[in-house]
Parts: sequence; structure tokens; C-alpha cells
Amino acid sequence: MKKYTDSIIKLIALLRDCVVPSTLYRYKLGHINKKFPGRNHVVRYEVQPDVHVDVFWKAMPKWKGPGMSLFIYGEEVLRFDCFGNANGHYHVDFHAPWATINNKLFFFESAVESQIERTLYELKTNLGFYLQRNPNRKVRNIEIDQGKLHGVCEKIRGSMYHLLDTVPELQELK
Repeated sequence: MKKYTDSIIKLIALLRDCVVPSTLYRYKLGHINKKFPGRNHVVRYEVQPDVHVDVFWKAMPKWKGPGMSLFIYGEEVLRFDCFGNANGHYHVDFHAPWATINNKLFFFESAVESQIERTLYELKTNLGFYLQRNPNRKVRNIEIDQGKLHGVCEKIRGSMYHLLDTVPELQELK
């Protein structure tokens, strides 16, 4: 049944590509070679060739906290900003014209530690859902090695908690 469902999803994605021009999809997250203002102590982990994760911390005027970005084929496809309280959120590069204004999803969890755990849950459980909605067909078709992803998730957890514990600017979030 899963194979049949996956085939239907891929067929719908192909039809969507033919009907809606990609020029409608203006919103983009970053690129792996882009300099991101506010990102500090960036650590990169390779999940598999063409799939990388950056872990960092950010201090912006209104928010601060640990964060994580997933890059596939050099394009940032997911970004999680664990800022605590009502400020924590994540970005998904959706394949929809309205994505320019509606790509930010707020965490239900309020504690930074809970947002970190939600980030890992989303990567382990819902990554396929997010990738199937990406405007890049190559991203939609990539097969992620789940074993390697789960291994990198443990490194992400360690890095994000390390930042939370050691960066002076983040101490008030604990």
C-alpha cells in the first residue's frame, strides 16, 4: 500500500510541476554558501552526500537561541529556530504560491529544550512530508538514509544542548 501511495504522491507532484510555473514560488530559504547574519558557532554535519545539517545559535534583537538548518543539494529546505516561549518557530520551503507569507510554523512547546526535542522529532518523523512539498523536484525525490539521519540527530541534540549550556547570551533561556 505504501508503494502505491508513494507513486500517487509522485504523480501528483509531477502534475503540479506541469500546471504551476516555478516562477510563482518566490520564497526561498538560504543556500549552503550564503553568509547568514546572526548565526554563530556553526557546526556542519553530513547526513549523506548532498544532505547536510548546520547547527548554530542566533542572537537577534527580538530573539535568541539555538537553531538548525537542513540543506539538500545546497538549498536550505528546513530551518528550526528554538527561541523559547512564543518566539520559537521553524521554516519550511513549501511548494505553494502562498509560501512567501506562510512558511513559518510556530512551536507548540514553550521551553527551548522542548523545542529542541520537537525539532528532532520533526526530522525523524515528518521530514518526508516536508520534502514532498518542496518546489525542487530533486529534493522531493531524494531518498534519505534513515539510519544516518537518526545518528546525526543525536549529534544535533548534543550540539544544541551544548550551545544552550555554554553560550553566555543563551543562559537566560534555561
